[in-house]
Amino acid sequence: MKSAGTMARTAVRQMMWHLARRAAPVVGFDADGIRYFVHTADREIARKLFVRGFFERDALELANNALDLFGGRYGLRDRKFVDIGANIGSASLLATKALGARTAVAFEPAPANYRLLRMNILANDLEDRVRAVECALSDEEGDAWLELSPDNLGNHYLRDRRPVTSSVAVRTRTFDAFVRDGEIDLDDAGMIWMDVEGAELRVLQGAKNLLEADVPLVMEYWPGTFCEDDHETLIATLRDSYSTYLDLRDPAAGPTPTARLGELHKNFRGDQILTDILLVKS
Repeated sequence: MKSAGTMARTAVRQMMWHLARRAAPVVGFDADGIRYFVHTADREIARKLFVRGFFERDALELANNALDLFGGRYGLRDRKFVDIGANIGSASLLATKALGARTAVAFEPAPANYRLLRMNILANDLEDRVRAVECALSDEEGDAWLELSPDNLGNHYLRDRRPVTSSVAVRTRTFDAFVRDGEIDLDDAGMIWMDVEGAELRVLQGAKNLLEADVPLVMEYWPGTFCEDDHETLIATLRDSYSTYLDLRDPAAGPTPTARLGELHKNFRGDQILTDILLVKS
């Protein structure tokens, strides 16, 4: 249960957020030793960071701590954090400033998000440790369309054809290309963090090196963003490449064989539509 002080602080921050939205398109603030610049038009990630002081922290900390369950072979300390779908960089900032990651590489295709990602890296003196890359990871090199959400700037969707709604052309590259070029050393990677709004299968189809490597993967699992065939292919890909998963929104269930991953969405409670899962080889 939240204390009266916490609830009062939240209410005050919520009022300040509404005022900030009227005053400026971007606002800066500090939370838990990290400096953020966020879009005030964003009702999801930016608002939660401003009001609560954190976003993704619980899942990222839980994932990092849970890796101790697997014999201490994994973890972020003194390793590289790979952030796919980085948005404004909240996960990369937390990984490097609070969880011991030595370096990070953050991939973000949306131009407005990428600009703030760069600002946040500079504002936290991380330009020597966090590299921002303006592209969408996918199954092939080329170009695609990013369908833009006007008020949830972490909810953009990658499309092959230009949508009728607001969109922007973005460059696509494969994960394997960055491995081939030596920009990602999988022996040095402590965790792959992926939040790409339904493009997970496309990313993994361009990431054969990742699927063969012994590197933990954390990804958002949202069955509703896939057609039935793609969902089945995603489950099969994860099942063939990883042996164990942990539902980060139901950690009490403990490590579970990926052979049962296809049943996970059947255990969603109430209006739950998604979760985050940690996948490991063993």
